[in-house]
Amino acid sequence: MKQVLSPRQMATVLGVSESSIKRWVDDGAITSTKTAGGHRRISVSEAISFIRRQGLSIAEGELIGLPRVNADHGSTNAAIKESLLQGDQPALERLLVDHYAAGGSVASICDGGIRDAFVHIGELWQHQEEGIFIEHRAVDTCLGALSSLGSLLPKPDDNAPHALGGAPSDDPYIIPSLMASICLSEQGFKTTNLGPNTPWETFIAAAKQTNPKLIWIAASAPINVAHINAAESHFKQLEASGISIFLGGRCSSSFAHLKYCDFSDSLINLVELANGVRSQR
Repeated sequence: MKQVLSPRQMATVLGVSESSIKRWVDDGAITSTKTAGGHRRISVSEAISFIRRQGLSIAEGELIGLPRVNADHGSTNAAIKESLLQGDQPALERLLVDHYAAGGSVASICDGGIRDAFVHIGELWQHQEEGIFIEHRAVDTCLGALSSLGSLLPKPDDNAPHALGGAPSDDPYIIPSLMASICLSEQGFKTTNLGPNTPWETFIAAAKQTNPKLIWIAASAPINVAHINAAESHFKQLEASGISIFLGGRCSSSFAHLKYCDFSDSLINLVELANGVRSQR
């Protein structure tokens, strides 16, 4: 995806005049930089943020590397499912960016269209010989599109709170923890995503290095009983350090009897917890 735009290019993206863009830059509504030759340049991230703030829409997404919208699939959720089924990463990127640029949250589209699509794709294993291939391709497609969306989010402030997280040992799923990381980045957190199959000791070591205010744990695979029993002492250690712990995912109920955690399978609830953590700073 393109990284910077000239005022003329941004005007085309928005379907407005170049003079309007220059006026917004001069008024401080759009942040820009200048080249060595004195030409204004606007980051795509800033352009998307401006679109969200002003309630505008993307008229010509091709200029930032997005494909044309395919309206044949009806709703956004249906189009998300189709793009994942077909392994069409550019189309999925366009859908995610359009949703975000229109003011939608990352959490809402992860909890909605993406989750629903993977529930459907997971069922293909039982009915189609190519189901495993379709799911693995969909995972790769989703990872690429989410990473592209994440690159468009505003950079956190230098004094922003830190959050880290990952999936526990023997949990191989990549997407849930990445989604949590991007959702928290949208809320202004600096994030460290430890990824799948992360031992409790690694969470502790990473917490000592990064001093997070929040730790998310994405539990999407069945958890070994020994790992569950070992969790409580580690969670107690983290909670004693003033760290909020969020446990989510379809298998998070395995930990429901443990103390020191907040539980939910919703990223929207993770965002609510994160905003509560920020307000206590």
